[in-house]
Amino acid sequence: MSFVSEDYVTLEPYIDYVADIRCLAIGERIWAMSRRGSGWKANTDTVEHELIEVPGVLKEYTSKAMAHLEADILGLDFLQDQEGQYFLLESNDIPGLSGFPDEVFAAVAHCLREKTGRP
Repeated sequence: MSFVSEDYVTLEPYIDYVADIRCLAIGERIWAMSRRGSGWKANTDTVEHELIEVPGVLKEYTSKAMAHLEADILGLDFLQDQEGQYFLLESNDIPGLSGFPDEVFAAVAHCLREKTGRP
């Protein structure tokens, strides 16, 4: 894969994936969603999504990232290949919440109230 802009060029290996998974962590809670896009990128133009049980290794990785970054809210996007190996694509400090259950919005509100000291 390559990407060209006015200032730089990036090259990265193409991962023939079977699942695109977003792990969303808010405080101590973690949710996971498997996504499918209209094209080869599942995280853009998402046409299908499903909440899934958070795979153990992704739960551990997300928890460690939260602690290391001292984050209150974090989204991590992973690809899973045919052998079951996960690859971290990116982290999102302001992750999209669409497709997640309503309890996610309540968790965000609770997190914000705690940070601002409001009831």
